[in-house]
Amino acid sequence: MTKQVRQTHFLCMGLMILLTGVTVDTAFAYDDCYRDCMDQSGCWSVGPESSGSYCSGTQARCSSDCLDKGPSGRGKIYGAIAYSKRNGAYGYSHGWTNQKKAEQVALKNCKENGSGCDVEVWFYNSCGAVAADGKKVAWGQGSSEQAASQQALEKCNKGFFKKHCEVKVSHCSL
Repeated sequence: MTKQVRQTHFLCMGLMILLTGVTVDTAFAYDDCYRDCMDQSGCWSVGPESSGSYCSGTQARCSSDCLDKGPSGRGKIYGAIAYSKRNGAYGYSHGWTNQKKAEQVALKNCKENGSGCDVEVWFYNSCGAVAADGKKVAWGQGSSEQAASQQALEKCNKGFFKKHCEVKVSHCSL
């Protein structure tokens, strides 16, 4: 692991501890699990294979897997996406220990950008996405932003008006 990657990872771990209340012992157990998972995938290496959607999806999967295995047993970190069909405004949240708070924050963030916002999707230890075509709105959930976006697009493009939808927003809970 390079020094810069290690420093960034430990900074993120410290932030996770502050935001989620995970104990230090839990954080180190998580850190070991996460580092091992990322090492096995090749995402700690330096070079073109260590960046892009593969490693982004791997980061989400490793985070989710390691939180679920954590000694605290609480493991679920929630996020949500709110969207306005009326004007395309959106808001999202991540890092919350309960679904209700994740939804409230996403809705508040959306309302700061427009009116007519509704929570479209909530998720934990994973990612969500919203796709729309102006009339129809659909959501997806998956282990990566790419997987969630693909699912949202497939749902949105079903029916008479196929292939007019596009992903408006995607986000992960961690």
